[in-house]
Parts: sequence; C-alpha cells; structure tokens
Amino acid sequence: MNDIENRLRDAYRGATDTVRPDAIPGLGERSTLVVPSAHWWARGTLHRLMVPLTAAAAVALIGVLTAVVVPRALRDARDEARNHGSGAVARLTGDPATHFLIALPVGGAASYLSIRSAITGAVVATLAPPPGWFFGPVATRDGRTYVVGLKRAGHCGTWLRHFAISRTGQPSWLARFVPGYARLEDIEKLAISRDDRTVALAGTRCPIPGGKAGAGPGKADLGVMVTTQTSKTSFTTRGSVWPVSSGILVNSLSLTADGRQLEFSTDLTSRFPSDIFMLPTDAPGGIAGEQRSRVIVKAASFGAQTAISSSVMSPDGRTIYFTTEQTGRTFNGRWALRAVDVVSGRSRLITEKAGSGVHIVASPSTRELIAFVRALPTQVATPSPTSPPSPSSSPSAPTPVPSASPTATPVMASPVPSVSPSAPSGSPSPVPSRSPSAVPSVSPSPIPSASPALTPQAAPTLDAAFEPFDVIRIQLPGGRVRYLNPVPWDAASFFYVW
Repeated sequence: MNDIENRLRDAYRGATDTVRPDAIPGLGERSTLVVPSAHWWARGTLHRLMVPLTAAAAVALIGVLTAVVVPRALRDARDEARNHGSGAVARLTGDPATHFLIALPVGGAASYLSIRSAITGAVVATLAPPPGWFFGPVATRDGRTYVVGLKRAGHCGTWLRHFAISRTGQPSWLARFVPGYARLEDIEKLAISRDDRTVALAGTRCPIPGGKAGAGPGKADLGVMVTTQTSKTSFTTRGSVWPVSSGILVNSLSLTADGRQLEFSTDLTSRFPSDIFMLPTDAPGGIAGEQRSRVIVKAASFGAQTAISSSVMSPDGRTIYFTTEQTGRTFNGRWALRAVDVVSGRSRLITEKAGSGVHIVASPSTRELIAFVRALPTQVATPSPTSPPSPSSSPSAPTPVPSASPTATPVMASPVPSVSPSAPSGSPSPVPSRSPSAVPSVSPSPIPSASPALTPQAAPTLDAAFEPFDVIRIQLPGGRVRYLNPVPWDAASFFYVW
C-alpha cells in the first residue's frame, strides 16, 4: 500500500470521527448551501474537502439505516413470527374509541372490569374497585373516558368515578367524578353527554332515612343530573327524576352528545308493550317518564308479540338503531336490526339473522356495532337410547340472560345484566378518596376465586361451534355483516359497554 492510499484512508477516518449523530439532518429539514468564492475554488481547497465530506455523509447514512430501518424490520418480522407461531395476540395500539371496549362480569357484584380488544375480544387489561366496593353500570362519552358506578354491599346509593383508556388499552386511576354521589338512587344503567355535564340514569329508588314506610323505595326511576361549573373549583348540580310506571322494564338508555335528549327502550311484559321513547332532559320532573316522553317506535307495528330487546341512539339524535324479535307463540328464532329516523318516524330494515336474545353495543360514533346473539343449536348431540329428544318444543322465546328487574315478568327478558347490591341498610357513607394503594390502575385486579369462569386470564376452552352466543360486527348505516370468533368474547359470562 503506497503513501497516497494511507493518507486517503486516514483522511476518511478523521472525517467520519468528526460527524456527531446530532449533526445529521432529519427528514424534511432544509439544508443551507454555501456558495464558495471563485478565489477559493481556484485554489483547490474545496476539492480537497469534498472527498472526506462525501465519505462522512456515506458513513452517516449507513449509520442511520443500521440504527432505524434494520431494527424495525427485525422487530416486525419477530412479531409476525410470534403471532403465527404461538397464536399470541400482538400488542394492540390505536384510538381507544375504535380499538377497545369494556366488559363486566354477568351476575351480580362485579369485583373487576376488563378492557377488551374491540377487534378480537381479547383481554388487554383489568381494573379493580377500592377494597370493599364493587362496580355497577358503566358509560362512556367518547370511547376514551368512562364513568362507572361504585356500590357497597348493604348500602343503597351509587358513587360515580371516572377513568380513561390509553392508546394501548391501559386504564388510568379511578378519579372522582362530579356529581360524585347519587344518594337516593341505586343506578342500574348510565348514559353521559359528550361534555361530561349531563348524566342520565335508570335505577330504583333508595329508602329515605327516617321517611315513612312505603314512601317509594324500590320504585323504578329515570333521571338526569346536570352539572354547572360556577368557578374554577366549585360546581352546582341539579337533578330531575321521572318515576316509571310499575311493571315497565327499561332495557337500554342513551343520550345525545349535547345531553338534551334521552332515549330509552322497554321490554315486552305481560302488562306493557315494548316501545322506544324520547324524553327531553329539561322536562319537568315528577311525572311518569313514559308520559312525558314521545313514542318513537312501537314494537307492535312489526307484530303483536314483537319485542325490542336493545337500542342505541346516534350522538346527534337523528337515528336510533334497535333490534326486534318475535316472542311467545310467534317466536321464529330470528332477530332483526332496524333503524328509525327520529324526525319522520320512518324505520328501515338493516339485516335479519337467526338467533334470539340479541343485545347490541355501538361505537361512540355509531359507525359500527357488535351484536351478541344467543345462537340457535345447529348441531344436535346424539341422543341417548333411554332419553330420545322431544319432537316438539315450546314456542316461547328462550330467556337470553337473567333479567335485571324482578318487578315484572317479561315476555322476553332483557339481556342487559345489572348489579344488584344486598338489601340496603342505613345511610351510606361517602366513598373514600382515591389513593394509589386503594385503586390499582394497570395491574390485574383481584379476580374472584369462587367462579373460575369469570377469570379473564383463563383462556376459554369452548369450541366456536358450540359457543352459545354468536358475535357479529355490523357496519353502519349499510349493514355489512361479519361473524367474529365468539370464544374470546365469552358473551354468556360478560356484558359489554362501548
């Protein structure tokens, strides 16, 4: 190797050693061009500098490619291999309003709630209430921030807290929500406006301490609480309550984004028809909710024994999506998804499928919904020689999920489970203030050991062909349908809120 080659090599090495990573321009940054003078060019100085600078630029480019592009490609390949090889689900990241939803265990006091993937139904995280408390109803204003009711065994009343979901599905700490406490209502269903200022509820009345016997405890109510901020640190809340006639069972509740209109639907019972109502939230209280409301849909218009099993309203209040099915003697094992224009009252059929006991949850924008449907048996097990199957079955509709209210006998029970605390006793005490030791945020919450079926970490062993529920994603407003794998959702054990 001659002397010239050695000098060039040393020049290249010296130039690259002077290049710092922070001196490398980023994408989109403007560069500055320095135009040398003719005198400088003529002396050949620029020629001598261009060689090592060009080498430095090449080395810097190779460093960027090595540090950024190659690791990303390797990580993507590793994740793809892991997902296809072991069946694991990749970490989900995205808009919480479209990527995640909430699941509550069915059948009483919920000692935890889980954040699920809205795409696959897989558990992403869990959240626990403070010790000695359990979760009641849940509602969201935008799919990112949720309001949840907290209850205590032996106490009547509902404390309200709220939490947020990150882009990776992780919940924040439970924080106080204003208004913080509904002292006279055991809330079973919640809805909330987009600005968090209006909360709608359906529940049963608590006994008034020191009040007269039979003064109304246990009666069903609809209500709203409207909060107004009077200063930076103070709020005022006004409430309106509309008693619901005895025997009417509210199965769905939703609120417009501005909080001005409350929509609710009712079950078909032996005493009352199944209908959809719209109630202005500024209507005077004290009069039965269904009398102050405007009837939007009568289920009987689709058949004498037709029931509306669930409904959801668009944020602008223009459209209500609802499900209907035949009950009693006209039960045919099919359900229909319909939409009604609130202004004109005209409805249209979106889709009709086999199944019964359907319940729907819609994304906050109501651009899509997920329907949980009790599937009709398609495969009959081989009968025992001593116990042949009955050639005829009862025409009555099967009960999808135990009803939330024991006050009336519905023809078709609502699939909406609710939390029912123990018998109320005494005046409830305020909820303790939030502390990091009381409410875990991301770590899995304690799971009740008495019921292994409620453990979210336990992988279901059911085969999709024998899962008792169908899970169907439906695009709105067109109605494009896609069946999902029902096993991760376990719709028989969990109730969903989106």
